[in-house]
This record gives sequence, structure tokens and C-alpha cells, in this order.
Amino acid sequence: MRPHLAAMIVVLAVGGVSIGALATLLLTGDSSPEDACRSNAKDCSTTLPDGTEPPECRSPPCPTSRERSVEIDTWAGTLTLRYENGTATLNGTLIRSTPCVGWETRVSSTRDYPPSSVEFNLLQTGEEQICIQVLGTPQRVTATSPASENTNYTVRLREEIIFTGVLSVETSTIKPEDPAKIGLSPYPDRPIDEPLVEPLSVTYLIEHRSALNGQTVRVKGLLAGMLLGEKACPPDRGMCAQPSLFLTDTLEPTRNPHYDLRVLVGEAEHEEDHRLGDMLEVRGTVYGDHASIVFTKLYP
Repeated sequence: MRPHLAAMIVVLAVGGVSIGALATLLLTGDSSPEDACRSNAKDCSTTLPDGTEPPECRSPPCPTSRERSVEIDTWAGTLTLRYENGTATLNGTLIRSTPCVGWETRVSSTRDYPPSSVEFNLLQTGEEQICIQVLGTPQRVTATSPASENTNYTVRLREEIIFTGVLSVETSTIKPEDPAKIGLSPYPDRPIDEPLVEPLSVTYLIEHRSALNGQTVRVKGLLAGMLLGEKACPPDRGMCAQPSLFLTDTLEPTRNPHYDLRVLVGEAEHEEDHRLGDMLEVRGTVYGDHASIVFTKLYP
């Protein structure tokens, strides 16, 4: 049976945050590409009269099963995720919107060894600083983790999943979606043309996300969902999501899910402290752009 490479691109949006392009690569079949490559190998032990190799021996060597990689194109730059000899490496060069903004890579994995799942999370730092409005010098990012040929990877860029899956022995490239269609991009993103009246509604916050980026405000909304405790950090997975609450202006089943606001909260928050449908007022910092918004709760 010839091997087949199946690629599935899924677009998700949760809590008003663009989850982006979710790419899953699966390799199936009873023989591998390197096996097929070697089965077609030529006898290169002899040379031509002029001392050179036969033409069929000048092609690149067969790939080994220990070298696997994927290139991930993103709005901030291209990342390469590579596995070789028991180590997974993520590297690339990402743009910086200002000199004050930087990139930080966090790596987490399951507790088994080598880990069956590894997550690379690339986060921006310094966005809250007041900074000269010129582009910063692009930043090189590199992170490594122990891994195996069967490790499942998740790569996030500013909490947006840009790749998930097991690496193939063939190098592939994940292309981003049309930027005009990602997450909140099709929805209004207005400038602020009047004084703010707090608390803001969820809709107002979402529709002024870029103008409010980096600002501390109060928002008021109905509690539509919770990601807390073991739901955020299952004990059998070894990886945790950021504890979150989800606020909305209406609980109508037909509401637009893009207008649910994700509020990042601390680990001390518990489900028993809240009740779905309650009206909450939260003070926090806005992190928004044309495609997404996240609101981080501030504590006294």
C-alpha cells in the first residue's frame, strides 16, 4: 500500500479569540517514504569513465525516519518545527511591532518520557509599555524539548493554535488563512471618538479592541462559560490552559460566539465562586488587534 499524507485544516473561534488555522497531519500506510526511497536505490558503487557518479546517484540522499519537520507560515513570520535524534526544536524569526515588544517561548509537555505531547507557546511581552511607535528589530526565537517520532505537538502564537499534529517524515508547509477572514477580522474594529463610560459592554470592548489595546478598563457582562480548575488543567494530561471566564452581553443561544469575551484569570478562581448567568464586572487589561482580543483580569 502506498503511504498517504492527509492534511486537515480546521478554523475555530472560541471566546472571541481567533483560534486560527488548526493543522493536523497524519501519516498512514504500511510502508514509509524512506523505505520506498531505498527500494528504488541504484547501485552507485561504480563510476562513469570520466570518474563521475551516474546521474541517478546525484539526487539527495533518502530521508531518515529520525528527521521530521514542518514549516508554519504566520502573520509574524515563518517558524520551523523539527524533530531529530530525540529532540524537537522550534525556531524562526518573528516581527516586533515596537522596540519594547518581545517574544517569550514557553514549553510544556506530558510527564511520560519521551513525552507523548509537547506544546510550544509563543507569547508577546512588553505590550503594556509606552513605546516609540516604530517597528522593532525582528527577533530570533528558539526552543527545544525531548520528543519521539510519535510525539504530538501543539504550537501557539499569542494563544492562537497555529499547528497541531505528529510530524511527517516529509517536510511540509502550513499556510495561514486569508488575514481578512481570521477570527474577528470581518467584524468592526472602531476608533474611540468619545470619552469612555465604564463599565464597558462586551460588544463595545470587542468593537474597539485595537483602540483599547494595552489599556486598563472595567467591563460588565453575563457569565457564559468557565475554564477553571481541572477543566483548565486535567490531572492526566500534564499540560494546562490559562484559567478563564467568558463574558457576553446576551445568553441567547443564537448569539454570535465571536462576541464572547475571554477573560484570563488567576488559578485561585474556582467554579464554586461563580454561577453561569451571573452579571460580572471585571477590571483588567485589554490585549486586542484586528483579529482577536483577550482581557486579563487585574487583582487588587
